[in-house]
Amino acid sequence: MKIKKYLFKIALLIFLTVAFSKGTYAASDISLNQKEIDAIVSELEKAPKPVLGYHFEYASHNISFDKTKDQYAIVYISNDNASGFVGVIDTKEKSVTIPFKYKDIYFLPENKLLLTEKDKSDTDQKYYISVMSGNLTPTHFDGMVSGVDEAGYITLSRYLKVNAKNEQNVLNEKSEAIKETLVPKLALLDDKQNMVLDFIIDEVWPSGIVFEDDYAIVKSKANEWYAGSQSTTNNAKSGVIDRSGKVLVAFEYDRIEYISKGKFEAYKNNKKYSIDLNNSKEQKAWQKPSAWAEKEITRAIDEGIVPAILQNNYRDDITRGEFCSIAVNLYESMTKKEISGRVKFDDNVLLSVEKLAYEGIVHGLGSNKFNPDGKIKREEAAVILSKLSEKLGMNLASDDISFTDSQSISTWTIDDVKKVYTAKIMQGVSERRFSPKSHYTKEQAIATLLRIKDK
Repeated sequence: MKIKKYLFKIALLIFLTVAFSKGTYAASDISLNQKEIDAIVSELEKAPKPVLGYHFEYASHNISFDKTKDQYAIVYISNDNASGFVGVIDTKEKSVTIPFKYKDIYFLPENKLLLTEKDKSDTDQKYYISVMSGNLTPTHFDGMVSGVDEAGYITLSRYLKVNAKNEQNVLNEKSEAIKETLVPKLALLDDKQNMVLDFIIDEVWPSGIVFEDDYAIVKSKANEWYAGSQSTTNNAKSGVIDRSGKVLVAFEYDRIEYISKGKFEAYKNNKKYSIDLNNSKEQKAWQKPSAWAEKEITRAIDEGIVPAILQNNYRDDITRGEFCSIAVNLYESMTKKEISGRVKFDDNVLLSVEKLAYEGIVHGLGSNKFNPDGKIKREEAAVILSKLSEKLGMNLASDDISFTDSQSISTWTIDDVKKVYTAKIMQGVSERRFSPKSHYTKEQAIATLLRIKDK
């Protein structure tokens, strides 16, 4: 099974980097002389097939084969200086095509490789894409590569600073009730390195998002974390996604197990539920928008504005981060270029937020916080819609408004509220009320963002 091969790969990487490395990095590479290369090629010829995990020792080197492709062999080597590296040997020419200076290697489509070179720390990595014969090209990711599956989908990770409840008093001598700690958040890129999921996945095992028959069980929507003696846990819920990032099983279960293609067993509140996606052709209620928004949402999805992970629960209040995920897609589709800069906040790892902040379309709430999981208020949405329109070159007029609740509109948002209302991008909740402090739904957000595109 695919998942077994993936787990074996992870285990091999852990074994080589931990058992061989002995905890330190005394060298930045391993150089082989011709005699050592000849010995490796000779051993490879004798090794049982497939060679994955086949291990032997030569001189001061611990050597393990990963994979062969045509005349090339991917080899892991560690030595007595406590360093472990991966490289590629051309067994026909008996030469090194990719030097032994990389910490990890992943396989990409079209017989390409993704190589990881450790820089200053475990979270500071350099990445290269290469073919087996060499010719490395530097590449950049907005996160640390945690895994690559057989289809070439890349899992990225970032660390988010959170406050974990220290209920068991295990984290420190002072036994504080709350402990600030770092937790991983995961994103997913497809085989063309386009973003499928922003950094919203809270938990997968072992370290990358694993698809089985093009389904992946993942956890998301954590809003509480709990400190333990060995790790930090959370209250994230399990769901199932496909390779586009579309949610097929809602994030509402404590645990989900894969049974067979399209079939799962899900557990919630100590009850078991059988789920068969093969017999679920019709949309569920949570997957449908309101009748008034159906046309706009269908169009927005067709035009690639709504991320697949958000194509559900349209009547729910939208978060500040989710609003940014749709807004950045609209902006980049209209400008036909990706936002290159990033502005970071202490409480955010979402790439969409960082991009819009760089363009000056969104701002923090003070103390370098953004609150991406907080529900967006209508007046806050108005500000983003206004700034987004102006950034796209629109000159919005600002007429007076006569809502009965105009006095409750925050002074820092009033000008933008006037602009988007005058431009008919955003309306009131009725003819007389704007309700600035009320929350904004997902379908309302999609509809108003589309109006910007139509201006």
